[in-house]
Amino acid sequence: MKRFLIQKLVIAGFIGLFAGSVVSGESHRGNVEKLSAGERKVIVAAAIKALNDFSLTKQKGTEIPKNMWGPEIFRLKPARVTKDWTNVKIVLAETAGSEAGFYVVAPASSYTPTPKRFAELTRLTDPSDNSLGVLYHYRELNSTRP
Repeated sequence: MKRFLIQKLVIAGFIGLFAGSVVSGESHRGNVEKLSAGERKVIVAAAIKALNDFSLTKQKGTEIPKNMWGPEIFRLKPARVTKDWTNVKIVLAETAGSEAGFYVVAPASSYTPTPKRFAELTRLTDPSDNSLGVLYHYRELNSTRP
């Protein structure tokens, strides 16, 4: 239990440091590539937990309710968080014709995003991160939600 609490405090600390630098709109783009390995791992872990919690409820639709985001995602101030196939999109900015944010590929996912689908797709997770999943920054035009 003590180890779990320490781990949560470390995760909250990383997100706290990062949350101040991510804002909605296009201004978040410059900060995305500056994420540390720890910050990337925290975002991935929080997104996968939200996806698992959402899947357990067997709710229909793709919108993951705010009460399932957890503080790590909530501090990013996303416009919304959605299930995308078996992955997670954390939408940080959206306009009438596009959206942008983080795309998290879960470890059990058979769907990997391709540049063909996205206007921009940048892998942020480094192979040395030892992360549970893979974090991307994406921008999608005229989003079609599954």
